[in-house]
Amino acid sequence: MEEMGLLGLIKQHIDIECIKKKTTISEISKKMGKNERYISNKFNQNNTISIDFLYQVAKELECDVSILLPSSDQVNSLKSFK
Repeated sequence: MEEMGLLGLIKQHIDIECIKKKTTISEISKKMGKNERYISNKFNQNNTISIDFLYQVAKELECDVSILLPSSDQVNSLKSFK
């Protein structure tokens, strides 16, 4: 099983919110005026993401940005933070 880091947890929260909203990451990327792989590429090709990016995603998902962030318990459980 691949270890999930902080970005993996954030991506998981975005995936969950997409399911709740009955949409996909590709559709959210398009709503942001980007190509359909934009969000996926942000997570696959970078080791950082900006708060501005998270706010853009949250805006398109019509949710508070805090929903996209992992809880402190989730962050504390990451091996890299122990």
